[in-house]
Amino acid sequence: MNTELLEVMIEKRKEGMNMKGPGRLVSVNDTEIHVYSIPYSVTSKQGTVVFLSGSAPFIPAAHSLSGLEAIYWAQKYPDEIPTIIGLDMAVPSVYNKMELPRLFNLQVKIGHLLRNPIARSMVKQHPAVKNNLLDENEQSAMKYIISNQLLSKNMIDEINHVKENALKVASGKCPTVPLLCYLSNDKANLKRIPTWGENPS
Repeated sequence: MNTELLEVMIEKRKEGMNMKGPGRLVSVNDTEIHVYSIPYSVTSKQGTVVFLSGSAPFIPAAHSLSGLEAIYWAQKYPDEIPTIIGLDMAVPSVYNKMELPRLFNLQVKIGHLLRNPIARSMVKQHPAVKNNLLDENEQSAMKYIISNQLLSKNMIDEINHVKENALKVASGKCPTVPLLCYLSNDKANLKRIPTWGENPS
């Protein structure tokens, strides 16, 4: 997450700049949203529909690191965020002890070379695939998205700046909005963080 970029985007919208969203703007239940499609693969003509909200209020559904963005937005503009939904959402304290591996940049370069096999393996091991919840087209879309997003410049920038961004969010006022968190039974997280999902007393 780049909080400076987020601030610029928010400020530009506040200044009334017309930042045209992708796709077609439609109105649903008095809320404007952008509707557009992305291809499943380079050769496929099929697509999937993605919705983006066009105006406040926003209810972020934050997963993992994007929890910092949701909290930060609620700190900056509390009138725009009535609640936050967390999907295995991280909070600033998660990053207190996080250290990047010494050979992180080398691992990234190797990861780029192996992106497609890694994406295939990730899809094959995904619970939705193991439980036959995705058809072939959906699995193909999943592989395409993972292989294109895995270790992207944005992802690496987020990782490199996560500690400083977590400190920035932690130093702000805690938003007073309802928070609904869904936590998976993530054995890897439970091993690293035994208190994962516990209700603080």
